[in-house]
Amino acid sequence: MRDKLSPLAFALALFLIGLTATAQESKPPAVDPDAPFEIASVEGAAIAVPRGWENLDKFTPSVLIFRKNKSNEAAAQTPSEPQIQIILEKIRIHPPIEQAMGVVAQRILAEPATDMVSRPAGENIKLADGTPAMIMTIEVIREGKKRQLILKVLAKSDDKNGFIVTGTVSAPKESKIPTADSAETKWLRELVKSLVLNPEKLDTQKVKDAFTDRDKK
Repeated sequence: MRDKLSPLAFALALFLIGLTATAQESKPPAVDPDAPFEIASVEGAAIAVPRGWENLDKFTPSVLIFRKNKSNEAAAQTPSEPQIQIILEKIRIHPPIEQAMGVVAQRILAEPATDMVSRPAGENIKLADGTPAMIMTIEVIREGKKRQLILKVLAKSDDKNGFIVTGTVSAPKESKIPTADSAETKWLRELVKSLVLNPEKLDTQKVKDAFTDRDKK
């Protein structure tokens, strides 16, 4: 005859089962080790990043994920090649995301030696896990010689906190790569939009499609 659990032991068992389920729910999806991307996850969020990029995660307490395609030294040696990076930060957000994104745009344009090429363009979206978010695109010239395309995705995790992803493509002023319609920018847009607050909901198929579209001849 099976031993009966006491009410306390039964409640503890249910609690442990709940913890296990929660852990499983927050686990990022498995990715083929040969895929050109991987899932970078932190407490409360996950995002797809290219495999093999320089890893500067935990750069500061607020910068949780920081990946870039090449080091500053390599970028200096090949200035004609675009430098691309993805940063995920945890931030405090009190106002609605539209208002908060407006503040972000103002800060970019207020940076020294920054000239606006295209006005900030924002769009309300939903992340793959259903979280309301906003994406903004802006193109600027830095110090009169570097063109930079900036993508920002902002999502709130609760009334006072949230995450912001920044994707940038930088190249010499004459380059057409740091522009909204370039293949690299469209690809990067899908990567920054891969942000989810529930890691298991990350849409790896969209990420795969973004790499395929970028590499089409």
